[in-house]
Amino acid sequence: MLAFYQGVIRFKLVSRETIRNSYTADKLFGHEGIECELAVLEAPNVLFEIIEFSRNRSKTIYLWEYRTP
Repeated sequence: MLAFYQGVIRFKLVSRETIRNSYTADKLFGHEGIECELAVLEAPNVLFEIIEFSRNRSKTIYLWEYRTP
């Protein structure tokens, strides 16, 4: 995702860091042992963050499909 925003859309990477062994992150996300990578990108009029949790790297993402009754 980061490569897409930097390469295709040309947003500028402002900062990138790995967070682990953080009491604050554990409390914020409600789980112990949180490990994630955080990237901040700059668009023309906004900054936004992309967070990737390490335990999700190898998991398959299933899309939820809404069906009416």
